[in-house]
Amino acid sequence: MPTWPELDYKLFWYDVAEARKGRVHREPVTQVWQLLGFRSFWSLNKENFSLACDEVVSHLEMQDCLMALSMAFNIYAEHSKPASWEIQLRQAVDGNPELSAHLETLLNPPKREPDKWQIKMAEWEEEANQRKAEEAERRRIWRESLAADLTLINSPEPGVMTHNQGRLPIQLHIR
Repeated sequence: MPTWPELDYKLFWYDVAEARKGRVHREPVTQVWQLLGFRSFWSLNKENFSLACDEVVSHLEMQDCLMALSMAFNIYAEHSKPASWEIQLRQAVDGNPELSAHLETLLNPPKREPDKWQIKMAEWEEEANQRKAEEAERRRIWRESLAADLTLINSPEPGVMTHNQGRLPIQLHIR
C-alpha cells in the first residue's frame, strides 16, 4: 500500500511473522528477499525509512534488528541511495558490531566469483556464437559464389536438380 505507509509497515511485519512460522526457510528469516507470502500486499515505502532505522535499534531480538536493517537498506537502495540515508543507516547500527558488520556487507558486498556452471554456460554461449558466425560466413560465401556464377544453379541436364538448387530454398528461408 504505497499510499498508506502505516499499513505497509504493519503488513511487512505480518509477512515477517508468517514467514518465521512457516517451514519454508531453514535459516532464520532476517532478509527482505526471504519474504514471499504477502509481498504483493506491501511495498518498501520511503516514508517508512526512518521508522525502519529506529526499529534497528529498538528491537530486542537480533533477528528483528537484522530484518529492520534489511528493510531500511532495501528502501535506501530502491530510492537512489541518498547520502543522508546512508548516514542514518550507519547511526542506526552504531554501537552494535554485528549489525555494523552486516551493514558494511550490504553497502560493500564482497566480489563473488562465478560458479562453475556460470563459467560453463559462458563457454557454451561463446561456442554457439562462434558456430553461428562461422555458419553465417559460409552462407555469405555460398550466396556470393552463386550470384557471381548463376550457372551453378542451372542444371546441365533437364529435369535433374543440382545440389545448389536443392539448397537454395533452405538457405533463403534461414536468412
